[in-house]
Amino acid sequence: MLPCFDGSPRPALCGRRRLSLAMEAIWLVAVFGLCLAGSGAMGSDGRWRLVWSDEFDGPAGAGPDSGKWKCETGGHGWGNDELQYYTDRPENVRLDGKGNLLIEARRERFEGRKFTSARLCTAGKFGRKWGRFEARIRVPAGRGFWPAFWLLGDSADTLGWPGCGEIDIMEYVGKQPDEAYGTLHGPCYSGIDGLGATVRLPDGKSFAGDFHVFAIEWGPSGVRWFVDGHEYGAHSPSELVGEQVWVFDAPFFIILNLAVGGNWPGPPDGTTVFPQTMLVDWVRVYEDRTPARPAEVHRQPAVAPVIPPVRVPGVIEVEHFDAGGEGVGYHDTDPANQGCRFRLSDGVDIGACDDLGVGWSVGWTKAGEWLKYSATVTASGRYRLKARVASEGAGGIWHLEVDGKDLTGSMKVPDTGGWLKWKNVSRSGLVLEAGPHVFRLVMDSEGRFRSVGNFNLIELTPD
Repeated sequence: MLPCFDGSPRPALCGRRRLSLAMEAIWLVAVFGLCLAGSGAMGSDGRWRLVWSDEFDGPAGAGPDSGKWKCETGGHGWGNDELQYYTDRPENVRLDGKGNLLIEARRERFEGRKFTSARLCTAGKFGRKWGRFEARIRVPAGRGFWPAFWLLGDSADTLGWPGCGEIDIMEYVGKQPDEAYGTLHGPCYSGIDGLGATVRLPDGKSFAGDFHVFAIEWGPSGVRWFVDGHEYGAHSPSELVGEQVWVFDAPFFIILNLAVGGNWPGPPDGTTVFPQTMLVDWVRVYEDRTPARPAEVHRQPAVAPVIPPVRVPGVIEVEHFDAGGEGVGYHDTDPANQGCRFRLSDGVDIGACDDLGVGWSVGWTKAGEWLKYSATVTASGRYRLKARVASEGAGGIWHLEVDGKDLTGSMKVPDTGGWLKWKNVSRSGLVLEAGPHVFRLVMDSEGRFRSVGNFNLIELTPD
């Protein structure tokens, strides 16, 4: 999941998307392993000691323990183009009186949204570094549902995402009922580039309908994922490359949520039945009594990017700004490359993008930032500009200048329906003279979610 902290989403470069299969390990759970779904209790070898839990005992209709959980509310898409409004109403989150927490997704109009659900977290109430985190969960059935059990770094409000780190213990999407996913997100390996693993049930069996125990064992040497007692994936600091940073050595808090729709699961369709529930039997956290061993981190050098020359008429790939660093090729108010993987030594937020094919885009843009492009215009004349932009909610204002003069006037990034949903904005009648020129893409003012918008490319063609 893509985190949100203060009621507004942190704009995603291309959103919280599933990993490509090349980035995932896929494991098939043996049929006999499903028999372990009932208890998931820890063994008696003395390694693990219970330090925190919620068994969700209480009368039917009662709310979750406010000493352990708080409900996060809102309906702004949560950085993933989700369709629900999260509430703290008993209609959406309550105890069932049988020892379970019930999170219910409903089809109903509420605060401008067509669906409601709930999201709980332990932020400010419980957080822990390392240990075994596990929950016994029954996920809902149907297209468009996206339940998750995950951890987010306590530093989320100060470092932001993905700098704070995220550990997805379980994600499930209704359109792929036989699979569940675990993923790590951190600096330079977030979203589509996260470090992940997939578990698949045999013979097309669905995770929905039965309880399963989803767990991680997390320590200084890495993170291992389990379902019903069987390990299906692992990642460690030794896998990091370039400027990737292992951020999983600080306290994290717990999140449980049931999203409806979003970039990954897609919307509900005609076969989807409402209401649907995510049942949580218990959540337990253990500490490891064995001595921790420090992790060894081996980094591979980053590959220097190849930046082709810019020619007009033609396309300016927004991530192909001039070399020279801060104040020369660009100005970015945040020195960290939030997206990473491309031009890692630069502070521009670049992320993977599949708009018009596989490539890169620039996001998390702020007022006052700019990108410079040295270009050659091969023919004088009038030109038409077409830019590919995206924004969840109304975006901000920007302009393109040439040789220090405003070329386009103010241009607005519209509400395209999400950080992954790209649209064209255009302007005609732009006069350019043949010869070498310096273009600058300038961010003037921010939109609804404190971002000007996401930018993929700018195309200049004869008008």
